[in-house]
Amino acid sequence: MTQLEGQLPTSELAPDVIAFTGIFDLTDPSIFLEYKDEGYEPDWCHVSAKHHALSKNGKRVHGWALWQFPSGIMGDFHSVWEDADGTLIDITPPKYGGNQILFVRDRISEIYQINGVFALPTNRMSLANSRFWWEGKPTQEEVWGLLETNSHLINYCSALGFDLNNLVTDPIHG
Repeated sequence: MTQLEGQLPTSELAPDVIAFTGIFDLTDPSIFLEYKDEGYEPDWCHVSAKHHALSKNGKRVHGWALWQFPSGIMGDFHSVWEDADGTLIDITPPKYGGNQILFVRDRISEIYQINGVFALPTNRMSLANSRFWWEGKPTQEEVWGLLETNSHLINYCSALGFDLNNLVTDPIHG
């Protein structure tokens, strides 16, 4: 499975999408979100959405960007910004191109920190025998670790003026 194979599902009610939300006990409906360019870089949605929430008010919301692959739906752990009116807005360029994503909120998953490592949920797949995926391959790991010493993370946070300690999920700003 390569990045080029992932495509946007055609409907939020497609059988594969409904199966994915059922497998992972996601109770919110999936919705298409348009990407809004706010100047953030790809692949740093969790930092970008939290930075935006702190600087523009609102909240970072965790969930899954859903992508259709030949073998099923993959959920890429993703964060979007919720404005003061409760509207969800994707401010991170979509991982597989285009100008929108199919997003489903996850009210349980969060980002936490243990011993210098930020723990984030591993991507999910709607396959019965391999639910968790990392870099295009099945894994048994439900979470993956992002070191707080990761130079790309440090440089991105520094460029935004974002305090790395704000990356963890909190009840006010997500």
